[in-house]
Order: sequence, then structure tokens, then C-alpha cells
Amino acid sequence: MKFEVKNVGPIVHANLEFKDKVVIVGQNSSGKTTLASLFYFVIYPFQLDPNSFLQLIQSLKVDENAITLVNEHTITVNVNKIINDNREAFTSALNKNLKTVIDSSMINENSEISTDKFVYKIGKNELEVVGNGEVSLHYDYVKKEGDKITLVHRALNMELKVTNTQQVTFNELVLEAISKFFISDWYPAVFLSTERVAIPHLLPLIYYGTFSVTNVKPFKPQILDPLRWDMSGEYEVLGHKVVIKYDLLGHLEILVYKDGKELGKGVASGIYQYVFIKAFSTKSNMRSLIIEEPELNLHPDAQIEVAKEIAKFNKKLFITTHSEWISMVLAYLLRSEVKVYEIVNGVTEERTIDENGLLETLKTIIPVETESVEKMIEGKFL
Repeated sequence: MKFEVKNVGPIVHANLEFKDKVVIVGQNSSGKTTLASLFYFVIYPFQLDPNSFLQLIQSLKVDENAITLVNEHTITVNVNKIINDNREAFTSALNKNLKTVIDSSMINENSEISTDKFVYKIGKNELEVVGNGEVSLHYDYVKKEGDKITLVHRALNMELKVTNTQQVTFNELVLEAISKFFISDWYPAVFLSTERVAIPHLLPLIYYGTFSVTNVKPFKPQILDPLRWDMSGEYEVLGHKVVIKYDLLGHLEILVYKDGKELGKGVASGIYQYVFIKAFSTKSNMRSLIIEEPELNLHPDAQIEVAKEIAKFNKKLFITTHSEWISMVLAYLLRSEVKVYEIVNGVTEERTIDENGLLETLKTIIPVETESVEKMIEGKFL
């Protein structure tokens, strides 16, 4: 997948190209969360504010020439033409969704995001399709007579008769095409933020903010993303058994056991940090994990064990980290299956992995550690 970001927050230029797994290494405030948040946005840009997508579909003006009958089972929809004919509506919807993951102060006139499918020039409020933008839809039966299209989809027990005078219904026809165009094969994904450790401790506040009349918005919306999905199950986490379940009111409960005894409040933060990653790694309905700093609250030996486990996950992975152990172990075990990038002064640089699985030196970590140790030996460390 191609993913490129220009001039957003601390990111000057990030040019990433990877298959199913990528690791981003960087210092504090280097832009790791910015990249993770924007990647979460691009894999399906309309998931974050569903109402904006419904409003978009309802407002579309679709020329019937954007739909072509290929044969009695297939039609093609020219999404590029639909976007060009409704450019303001599309950019407005994208902008609403984007603002749920990053602050508007991070955007300037040269801000831009691009993928294999589209280029979104945020600062100029422009959207361009990469390629011809045609999407094929397949049905059991398709027939087009003049301005009328008949579609039959037996699996869904659906038969639609659509004309260009029935604007809303006509737009529903292309909803599938627009969704298919924008949805990446990384979707659905869960965003596991650095603040995930707070979820067990703040569940009462989260329930209040979610279900009360008062509209409480978290500083970072992605914190609550795991709560959209079912996390229930029993998991082995670094020598502990963790049970995640829901009570009769649907509230989430997390119980941690060691040697058969429940630990109550005496649970190490690292266990809470990693259990959410472990839980979602087992969910068949979750295609991808976007993980911020899996090493949080973990000793180096635990970081190594966690990295070994993550390497075995049958998921697409977008990982940000400060840890040389996370990046080195994943590089060694996954080799050609993973790409590693490092953010240096706002620009991403790829770090190579040799044939033995050894990762190229991380500029923002290894030299800094080496210099500090040398100064300590020389008695010059202040």
C-alpha cells in the first residue's frame, strides 16, 4: 500500500510503501501519532463520521452516464466522474471525518494525504482520483433500458428499479461503488492508542461520557475506538490469565488472575497495556491493528516476548514505537514481510533489513544511547 503525507503537524514528508506490516520509529512529538491517525483515516475515510457519509449520499447529483452496463451481471460505476460532479460535497465530508482524528491547527495550505486511490489536498480542499476510478459491481441480474436500471441480488433478496428521476434511490445504487472505492483492504481496523491502559481505570467515566446527556469528548477520540468492538474472551498475557467480559448491562469488566488468584487492583500497567492488543489479535472480524507503542510499561524482556507474539499475529499491522527491541525483533522475525521507517526531522527514512534479518541502525535511538554510555565511562555525562 502507498501512503504519503505532506505538511501535517510535525510531518514534513512521509512517503511509505508496504504490504501488510509496517513499523514507524520516532522520537517524542516526531509525528508517529499523526501518521497512525491519518492512516486510520485513509483506510476508510467515512467511518469516523457516518452521518457525513449519509448526507453526502443524499446530496449527490449523479449523471446516469456514470453507470455503464457491462453485461447482464455487471455494471461499472465511474467514481471519478461522480467525485468531479460533486467535488464540494466530497471534500466537505472528508474534512468532517478528518477533523475527528487530527486538530485543524495541524493543517496548512500545503497539507496533503495520498494513497494508491486518491490524493486529498487538505489545505486547498481538493480531491483527485488516482487512475480511472472505475468500480465494478456484480449482481445476479442487471438490465438497463433507457433511464431505468433493474438490479437483482438474490443473496440479499433485493430487486431495485431505479431511474434518474428518483435521485435518492439512484444515489443508493452508487453508495456501494463509492464505499468499495474508498475502503482499503486494511478495513476494518482497531486503533490501539497509547492511552489504552486508561480504559480499565476510566470505564465509569467512559460510560458516563458515552451514555449521558452531557456530551463529553475525549482529548483524543481514538482512545475509545476499542470500545466499538467485542473484546470478550480469555487471554494469556505475560504469565497472567485475563478475562474480558460484559455484565448484564453491557458494561465491560476486566479480571486478571495470577496462579489462580484474582489480582484485583494489584495489576501491573503493562498487563493492561498489552491485553487489548492480544484480544484483538484473536478476533476474526478484525483485519488490521493500528498499535501505538506496544512496549508501553514493559521491561525489555517483556518487550522482546511481546514482539515475538506480534510477529505471529495473522493481521495487517501498522505499529509506532520508541523501542529498538520491538523494531529489531519484528525485523528479524518478519524480514521481507515488514517495512521499517524512522522519522528524522519530520521526514520518514526507510531502514533496511539485511538477509540475516538485522535492522539498519536507528538514527534516533542507537547513536544517542551509545554516546550517553561513552560519556558515562569518560565521566563526562551531565
